[in-house]
Amino acid sequence: MEKFKICLEGEYEGMSEINVNLSFTVNPSTQTLSATVVSPPPAMAVGVAMPAGSAVANVTGGVPPYTGSLDPNSQPLPPGITLSFNAANVGEIDAVGTPNTAGTFSGVILDVNDSASSASSAKKLRF
Repeated sequence: MEKFKICLEGEYEGMSEINVNLSFTVNPSTQTLSATVVSPPPAMAVGVAMPAGSAVANVTGGVPPYTGSLDPNSQPLPPGITLSFNAANVGEIDAVGTPNTAGTFSGVILDVNDSASSASSAKKLRF
């Protein structure tokens, strides 16, 4: 718990100075970080660029900004595709790029974290 103080000074009739001390307590966020996969995932076609806002997952709670990376045990993303946090829509993870190989790609694991948590507490999203 962190505290800060504000001191207000002013003059009032009959007094040359008055000091008022206020104390505020700012508590850390109590919202738990949550991440969910969008179902169904956006359609992909070889050679066709993903449209803007092709959400594959959403993150809520915790303390933005959010970060994410492929888990060391993850299978690779479809060739030509990356995952990116949408700057315009905080908490949205989008598929970006142009897929260049046909096939079924499963076993992708994305570790997602907020700015107030340690890497060891990352949420794992499985695609």
